[in-house]
Amino acid sequence: RRLKACGLRDLLAMPPVAAGDAAKWALLLRQLGTTSSMEEAVVFAVENPGKADEFVAAAVSWMRVNAGLRMRILMAIDQICARASAAPSAEASGSRPAFVNAVRAYMTLMFKALLLRDGPTQPPADMTVRVRKLLQKWEKRGTFSAAELGDARSLLDAAEGTAPAAAQPTDRGARHEEEAGIRPGSSGGDISARGGRIAGGGGGGGGGGG
Repeated sequence: RRLKACGLRDLLAMPPVAAGDAAKWALLLRQLGTTSSMEEAVVFAVENPGKADEFVAAAVSWMRVNAGLRMRILMAIDQICARASAAPSAEASGSRPAFVNAVRAYMTLMFKALLLRDGPTQPPADMTVRVRKLLQKWEKRGTFSAAELGDARSLLDAAEGTAPAAAQPTDRGARHEEEAGIRPGSSGGDISARGGRIAGGGGGGGGGGG
């Protein structure tokens, strides 16, 4: 449990934390730049399930203030969830580990911090690709359900500029929608001639007054 040497500048840059395990966790997050430090952080978290909520909250705080550590922290969280889920105690109990439950509770805040813009630019494309693959992996291996990952995916879509609301209609579609009194890009209903119905326009009553 010996803490690694840490300079005054590093200490001043850290968010305020309590003494003991919380202080060590903060230091481990600060030093996630190497494989060995990543492994040390993962082992420390798995060995302290009673601190899961506190550790995840601290990780989210670190993501907010240090863009350079965001993906490293997310990778550490992924490894902690995987290792905690594979532990004999977790398999025997049949319930989700405390750390997985803590990540679920902080899911939206965590991805808001992860995808926080440091200026007018979007997050790097390679970063969003990696995050999307991670979400797919979490769902596939059953760490989190599709519903639990819904907010994270919505935030990722918005960060990439690929959210459904951002889709623009074609020129012909825009004119058609305009003539029908539909706001461009809305999803109010089917406007195709085949359906004989216009964007949820009520019953097919044709030409009522007004």
